[in-house]
Amino acid sequence: MLDSRIDHSPVSRRSALAIVAALALATIPIAGLAARSTSIPSVDASVGPASSEVPLQQDAAAATSLSGTVLDAAGKTVPDVVVDVVRTDASGGPKPQVRTGADGRFEMRGLPPGEYEVASSKPGFKKNVLRVSLKPAVPATVKVVLQIGSLRETITVAPGPAANPVSGAAARRVADETPRPDPCDNSPSGGCVTPPRKLVDARPVYPPALAAKQAAADVIVNATLRTDGLLGDFRPEAGTDPAFVEAALGAIRQWRFTPVKLNGVPQECQVTVTVKFVAR
Repeated sequence: MLDSRIDHSPVSRRSALAIVAALALATIPIAGLAARSTSIPSVDASVGPASSEVPLQQDAAAATSLSGTVLDAAGKTVPDVVVDVVRTDASGGPKPQVRTGADGRFEMRGLPPGEYEVASSKPGFKKNVLRVSLKPAVPATVKVVLQIGSLRETITVAPGPAANPVSGAAARRVADETPRPDPCDNSPSGGCVTPPRKLVDARPVYPPALAAKQAAADVIVNATLRTDGLLGDFRPEAGTDPAFVEAALGAIRQWRFTPVKLNGVPQECQVTVTVKFVAR
């Protein structure tokens, strides 16, 4: 401002307009550059789904397999067993189902690591449930041993003129005891179960004193069907009038069956009998 060689006279209107126009032209490229630079984060966001494929690839690399063999209690391999695998530590995971082959084996591939429930089921056997922890890229192998299933029978008893507390429950033969051909005797593979047949039956008698009171109850008795076809090891559940329990036991003690067989060999199995005493 103190330099006398510089013209300090006021700027004319034409010069002022020229300066403003020049500044505007310089500002436009700068603004465009700023717009392009702020668009970089949005480009990164747009490739987010593509970058999410990386964990999927990592999961694929960490995927593992589960294989196993299903045996019966005699140690023979069991074919045609349904095996369900359900992941328990995460929702929405795979729930594959396979069946064992003729050699009793199964295999599932491509399972993500995690905690799983492996359930094996076949008619005539108890459902077997195992919990398996699958580690990344580490194949797992399990051995499943199926146990003979249990039997259940329900009887409904009502008071009536036939009830005779002196004679009690009368046994009667309900099936011929003549042996029948058993395909399980020559079964080439394991898991062949021959169900029992009831040969002798007896109906419980409604206790007259309880019938007069119109009392009713459900009696549940757990027992073991032995290899000789008779029931033993009776375990009545508590909470029922002893007279009802004795009436139920007086009948089922007389029952007789053909034995349950596994691959042609007699086996013990558990039996649950429910007797419903219904007052009219």
